[in-house]
Amino acid sequence: MIEVSRGTDPLLKRAFSLFRKTSQDVQILYRICGKGTEILRNLREGTTVDMLGPLGTSYPVPADDTIPLIVAGGIGIASVYSLLERLAGRAYLFFGARTKEDLLMLH
Repeated sequence: MIEVSRGTDPLLKRAFSLFRKTSQDVQILYRICGKGTEILRNLREGTTVDMLGPLGTSYPVPADDTIPLIVAGGIGIASVYSLLERLAGRAYLFFGARTKEDLLMLH
């Protein structure tokens, strides 16, 4: 949960999936779709934001003798991206979106 404004507009924190963690920071992947994400987009490097999390339960790492099937859609790729990196080519990803432009993070 990320607070995008110190004021009351917008009042509530926004929910985001942790995209990945580096040695220096955490990254989120988001789509501009309203006032909150527009504010987030305009933040400058070094700006401090209030965050709460991570919340929820992480995805279990499958046993080595299995072939995982992972399903994601659009911006939902953010929540499974770190798992896909850990599985390093031994999983199948089924990734859909409304448009070709919505297929994010394809290599």
